[in-house]
Amino acid sequence: MLDRALENLQRINPLGIIAFVIAGFITYGAGYIATVVLKVPTHKAFKVIVVLKVLGVLLGLLGLYAIVG
Repeated sequence: MLDRALENLQRINPLGIIAFVIAGFITYGAGYIATVVLKVPTHKAFKVIVVLKVLGVLLGLLGLYAIVG
């Protein structure tokens, strides 16, 4: 049983894991990225934050697809 689990772990696509982790950072840190890194004014930051969160979720879905598929 452990042999099969180890075999499944070895077959996971590492690019999918990397995409999944980067998506987590983008989605969680969207506010910080918008205000500090991109230097967007606070009254315009909402749209940028929403776009970053959507991009993070899409990247996470692509990473999840790469991991599972």
